Amino acid sequence: GAWKAALTRSEGDQFKNLSIDDVNADGKDEVVVSWLGGHLEIIEVVARGDDDRWSVLFQNAGREIERRYDATGAAEYWITSRTYDEATGEPPAYATTVYRWTGEKFAEVPVQ
Repeated sequence: GAWKAALTRSEGDQFKNLSIDDVNADGKDEVVVSWLGGHLEIIEVVARGDDDRWSVLFQNAGREIERRYDATGAAEYWITSRTYDEATGEPPAYATTVYRWTGEKFAEVPVQ
């Protein structure tokens, strides 16, 4: 059937990418959209449930977002962000956090 999704933009937001992909390896496609908001890249994964309702599976932001895939074919999101752990006069410090599909949600896992 027909469906409509509405996205509210803020001034300065810049569309980056839209894809249809089975990111959680459940055999059903999800909608993955990303955009730039200020100096951050934002990603949102939207999925249709068994009740035909759409809901957000994952939303996060960082300086850089990379999508990789694990051995099961599920997506992992590697998000690099500034930590602000640097001392005065030192260059900015960054760290990467990995989010992996657990079967129920995308959860933070240790970087390997």
